[in-house]
Amino acid sequence: MTLLRSILLALLFCCSFHARALNEVNREMPGSVAIGEAAWTPFILYIVDGDGNPAAGYAFTWQTEPNCATFEEGSTSSGVTDANGRAVSSTFYGVAQDLGCKVWFFMDGFPEWRQLIRVYNPATIVMVPQTTNFQTLTDFDYEIWIFMQDPSDGAAVAEGPPDLLAVGTSQSGATAVATGAPCYYNAGLCTMKFRSNGRAGTYPVTFGYNQQVLTVTVKQRHN
Repeated sequence: MTLLRSILLALLFCCSFHARALNEVNREMPGSVAIGEAAWTPFILYIVDGDGNPAAGYAFTWQTEPNCATFEEGSTSSGVTDANGRAVSSTFYGVAQDLGCKVWFFMDGFPEWRQLIRVYNPATIVMVPQTTNFQTLTDFDYEIWIFMQDPSDGAAVAEGPPDLLAVGTSQSGATAVATGAPCYYNAGLCTMKFRSNGRAGTYPVTFGYNQQVLTVTVKQRHN
């Protein structure tokens, strides 16, 4: 009996040690979500075992505070890690404004994990340019950076891109054409892309968002 107990204790110790060895190696998740809208990405944790292999087949649960956000199923989203060790939640939605809506992650053998998510009102978000006086070169690809900010504390959120209302033309004929508008939602940054023509001069570029109007003055010169 003593030998059997020792063997069982040794097995329990090994299993416990193995369980405690689960580690996160990467993550992808929203930093903010608008009221009544879906987040730009679900919550994803990449988890490996003590040998560095993907921790596949482990049961997990994501949980949030129901007063500020929800998953498709409600306040929790459960599943099993896939072959790549990914623990992926269902779609995450904003419910009510909260600067620190809590989201937890639970898995046997993994330390309890918590993330704070901003739930914001999209109607209040403002455009804040990196600069209102931008300088560039002729025949050049350039970007005007616009941060989408919550005015309550200036934090950038996952909104945008703004609308491009107009690209002006200087008396000398300097102007540009729009070439794209990708947004990096975790940074709250939208990069409004343009290609300048071959004329030197100064012209306005006007953006709109939620009935706001923002004008950036662009001055382009020959290299």
